[in-house]
Amino acid sequence: YRANPLGTSQPDDVSLLLPSLSERMNLRLEEGEARSNSNETQNTLLALAIIDEQWNHAIARLQNKTSHKEAHQEHAHLHQNGDSVVWLPLHEACSRNPPKNLIHHLCMAYAEGFFKKDSRGRLPIHIACESGCSVDVIKYLLNVNPDSVNVKDNAGQMPKECLRQQHRNFASVLRVIEEHEISLKQE
Repeated sequence: YRANPLGTSQPDDVSLLLPSLSERMNLRLEEGEARSNSNETQNTLLALAIIDEQWNHAIARLQNKTSHKEAHQEHAHLHQNGDSVVWLPLHEACSRNPPKNLIHHLCMAYAEGFFKKDSRGRLPIHIACESGCSVDVIKYLLNVNPDSVNVKDNAGQMPKECLRQQHRNFASVLRVIEEHEISLKQE
């Protein structure tokens, strides 16, 4: 502990003041249980781990086959601008630039999720392109659902049109998508 400007002491490690992942999950579960009475979807422990970007925890849940059903459960996500969307844990992960390993485990738990649209008509590939996911994640999504590259969302956009130029891997992802489009035409 050290003294702060107010003369009180605080821990040297500020993270000690933050609630642990399990405490946050318990709090969110309690909040979710209260919301579930109002017809809102409840977050699963898998969804909470993904929201908190606790990739190892999410992977551990997916390695437990009894938790696979969590990959099938949609939940509501409230964006900072006040909009909400209902989507699967896979969509949530794609919005947060996850490691490819997590995407693989989500595929093993619920491959059909790669073909499911969120409440805005977006497939996981749309969200991954919009969020600036790695080239490896984009390739994985395209390998599981090759035709997703040609699917339009509710706004009429295909995944390539969801790419944002400010993302660090814009050119690489664009090249992967365009090569994928060419290979689909040649088949």
